[in-house]
Amino acid sequence: MMVDYALKKEEVRREGDQLDAQLRKATIEVHALSNTLNVVKQRNHAQRVGRDVKPSGQLVVVVVVVVVVAAVSILCW
Repeated sequence: MMVDYALKKEEVRREGDQLDAQLRKATIEVHALSNTLNVVKQRNHAQRVGRDVKPSGQLVVVVVVVVVVAAVSILCW
C-alpha cells in the first residue's frame, strides 16, 4: 500500500513538473509573440506616416489573428 502511494505521488510530481515546464514555455512564447506584434505595429505605423496614407488596419488585424491562434495552440498543446 505504501509503495503504491509513493509511486502515485512520484507520478503526480512528474506530471506537475511537465505541466509547469509547458506553462513556462508557453508564457515565454506568448511574450515573444507580443513583442513581435508590437514591432510589426510600430513598423506599420511608421510606414503609414511616411507615406501619409490613412490606416486601413488590415495588417494589424492579420497579425493579431496569427498571434491569437498561435497562443491558443500553444496553450492547448
